[in-house]
Amino acid sequence: MNLSNSSYVWVKKEGEPDEKAEKIHIALGSCVSDLKDALYESKKFAFTPGTIDCIVEGNQELPNRDPLSTDTTRTYTVHLKQVTLPTDEMKDLKRKFEVLEQESQREIQELKESN
Repeated sequence: MNLSNSSYVWVKKEGEPDEKAEKIHIALGSCVSDLKDALYESKKFAFTPGTIDCIVEGNQELPNRDPLSTDTTRTYTVHLKQVTLPTDEMKDLKRKFEVLEQESQREIQELKESN
């Protein structure tokens, strides 16, 4: 990235204090969708593609095409998508987990008894 044509913005995850904000370099004239791309590529955040719901400034959600301000007193907040599974799927996963847990406990007990 050519740093003479770049700036940075402060970004934090939803629910974190401003002191936890990280500096993210962006090209001058970048928009919100460019920031999302930069966040997915950033090593400072562990976002996987598709997990960012929106970028918020103050309490205002910013559209993807909105230009970013290079005013470094601002902090952008990243809101992540909330993943919820249907109730039936949750019950099924819970049952599978319980079965696996019982099997592993049984194997541990067998190993203890064999030693």
